[in-house]
Amino acid sequence: MPAERLDRKVTVILATDVAAYSKHVEQDESLTIKTYSEREAVLLKLIEDFRGRVFNTAGDSVLAEFASAVDAVECAAAFQVQMVEINSQPDTECKLEFRIGINMGDVVQKDGNLLGDGVNIAARLEALSQPNGVSVSKSIHDLVAPKTNLTFNDLGTQQVKKNHFYAYDLLLAHSSKRSLGKPLIKRPPVIAIAIAIVSVIGLSFIFWDTQEQHDLTSELFLDSKAVKILVGDIRPLTKDQATSNLAIGLTQAIRSKLNDYNEVNLPPEDLRDRLISGDGPDADALLKLNIAYLISGTVQRSDEVWRIIIELADNVRSKVIWSETIDFAGVNGFAIQDAVSNEVLASTMTKVTMGEDAALDRLVFTDAEHFLTFMNWRSNFLTRTPESLIRAEKIADELLPRLPVDNVYKYLVAGWNAFARLNNGSSPDQLADEKILYDAIETSLRVDPGYAHNLAGLTAMFFEKDCVKASYHIKAFVEAGKNANRIRQMGYVLIPCGEAQSAIEFLNIALKLEPNAKNAEIKQMIIAAHMFAGDVSMALEVANGFMKSGLQDQATRNLVAYIHLLNGDLKAASSLSAELEGLETIDEVQLKKAARVCGYFCLSMERHSKL
Repeated sequence: MPAERLDRKVTVILATDVAAYSKHVEQDESLTIKTYSEREAVLLKLIEDFRGRVFNTAGDSVLAEFASAVDAVECAAAFQVQMVEINSQPDTECKLEFRIGINMGDVVQKDGNLLGDGVNIAARLEALSQPNGVSVSKSIHDLVAPKTNLTFNDLGTQQVKKNHFYAYDLLLAHSSKRSLGKPLIKRPPVIAIAIAIVSVIGLSFIFWDTQEQHDLTSELFLDSKAVKILVGDIRPLTKDQATSNLAIGLTQAIRSKLNDYNEVNLPPEDLRDRLISGDGPDADALLKLNIAYLISGTVQRSDEVWRIIIELADNVRSKVIWSETIDFAGVNGFAIQDAVSNEVLASTMTKVTMGEDAALDRLVFTDAEHFLTFMNWRSNFLTRTPESLIRAEKIADELLPRLPVDNVYKYLVAGWNAFARLNNGSSPDQLADEKILYDAIETSLRVDPGYAHNLAGLTAMFFEKDCVKASYHIKAFVEAGKNANRIRQMGYVLIPCGEAQSAIEFLNIALKLEPNAKNAEIKQMIIAAHMFAGDVSMALEVANGFMKSGLQDQATRNLVAYIHLLNGDLKAASSLSAELEGLETIDEVQLKKAARVCGYFCLSMERHSKL
């Protein structure tokens, strides 16, 4: 049977994000999120005006496609000019600076999204561009330059990972002309190194002479959305071979562990060696490469005891954000490497990549390896496919016997697995799984109720249909630790329990706390909440805005199709769901069919409408 042909086309891709966005968030999260929303609205309006289409958003980034290269570049220029003008106003509190990259290339279409090298290179060009600037590929330049009065600066051939391509800067009134030069091939000569050495967060930084310093930004075009971290050399404080060997092993083990974690990017080995020339990293070069975090440490030996000190520092704020001192006695070097690298990865998750929710869970675990296994279970469980739930079961079988009796997840993991089996109809023994579920709730509420109220509340909602009990538990869960994930859980209860307006308020808070690619479920809940509130037109208006901004997954399309049926628009519903194609009338049978395809909220709406 021939392989299915991919749906390909050639198009113009515009990619944009905010320079130093995380730094703005750290300084004032609420103001940054509010300001970004305002600036994003300007961008989305311009994209629409220049006949573009947004196909994806993630955090502070937007990806859009255009049929015309001229439209894309003129849209980018208009946006950057407006942003510079806004930032120049004395009353602008938060001055966000955007970077834009534009490329034309072959892409693959899938469920409204665009994938492939054409998109990837646009993202790399965006990382290459200056704040308030626009960088374009040669294909874009050659199409736009002859047809407009726009001026470009030739940057020459640039390297993006394994790809080489020609790039240009668009020169606007506020732009500065720059020269990136060729990628650095050799270590800088000794005479180019400044004499002054300063000590910063436990490491000595050597600053290269500014006249001779190579521009390293063309060397590191890693994914601009992943967190960039540099692992420095773990330094031996005891001058013996065993300590030196352990220090080298620890450095390699930490790098290996973080390299396997796709939420972070480490500089490749050759670039890392150049960054850590002399006694320590070059602080200026790290900032230019947007390497925001440094991992450093020491190892020393006294008789048969090893002491390891590890630090995670924020390079932007010059502040140590996590530090751990670990002593080992009578343990071999490999076991030490495994334990320390696990601790570093766990702390990277809680302090850098996953934030408050992982940090709350981390408090429950005294062993970093157990925590990492739990996070693996959590990732598979939340994916919710049959395959991922099977993997979650296997991970739980490995994890639970190793957890101490005072760890609430020893009971909650088993309870959640039983919950999933009962909810998706895969339970081989319903009575046995119900006992596992309710025993887990009872025990976990006794051990640590702040973590257990979630399972208790959703069980009351899904299986007991008890809104009062469910609302009590889910609100207690949020009060025990307010964050985007916990607020999101409220949607499952408040929406079908007649508190849709309250749900909308909470979910919008959750959306501001988590404005990234992982917020699709929050957006779906907001749409559903407006539907439950009886405002179908507002539900469709909100849905249209989210879908224009890139929310194009099939779960959202099925939900919006159902709402269109409620609104009497069969044509619009059929265009979103293949299950509804060919229907000629809207009746009770078709609404039930659409609700089953849609899932939880639509089925709840069907039951709600019959009350």
